[in-house]
Amino acid sequence: MKKLSFLLAGLLMLLTAFVGTNQQQKSFQTFLAEIETAELPYQIELDDLVSNAPEGQSFYDNVGEEYYQKMNKYKSFIPELINSRFSRMGPPAIELLAKLEVSEEVVGVIYAKHHRFYQQSASYHLMLYNSKGDLLNYETKVATKRKKKRKKNLLFPAAVPSSFLLAYQGMEDTQTATIDADGVIRIHKMLNNWEKDVVEFGFMENEIVGYQEVKEERFSLDKEGRIRSIEIPVATDARAALK
Repeated sequence: MKKLSFLLAGLLMLLTAFVGTNQQQKSFQTFLAEIETAELPYQIELDDLVSNAPEGQSFYDNVGEEYYQKMNKYKSFIPELINSRFSRMGPPAIELLAKLEVSEEVVGVIYAKHHRFYQQSASYHLMLYNSKGDLLNYETKVATKRKKKRKKNLLFPAAVPSSFLLAYQGMEDTQTATIDADGVIRIHKMLNNWEKDVVEFGFMENEIVGYQEVKEERFSLDKEGRIRSIEIPVATDARAALK
């Protein structure tokens, strides 16, 4: 009887795992169907980082609760939504922008992360998945599922693969990105030039009037979903001001 019980338990576990995997794949295909395929090169430029929402409105105010709830259905595919369960500020609003067909086994999704309640610049991210919808660790190419074993402190989830940060605008600096047709990701890092001295006047009654490029980084995205840094020569005019 004990052997039969163990056999039945094992079969039940296998069946549960199969059903779970099959459901995940269906959910992932539904998730991908929401997103248009990107035409490369794909650029996130300075103009994309400026909010076009009416004064005082956030991205969440414009799209409404229905869109927010729809994105919540796909939270298992967005690292920022998985990790936000333990945030006092609650989950961000996710805007799905484009998908990249990296290879037959790897797909990428580009999305913007907006603060749910405040009008501010979004950050832009690239997440990579295998054909089953598992989040990929782009640094090691390994398909990383949520680990079965938890850490000793059960209040925190197991490690979740992070997305690759493409672009953002902060108070002090700004970053833009381009993904070329050959899979090269070009990152431009810039310092913000404010109209008034921020130490004296702060940020609220102030505006960015220009940018000073300080660094360019390049990365290669291969067919297995790995993103690797590419060494490039330092340009002599790397600190030239942009207008």
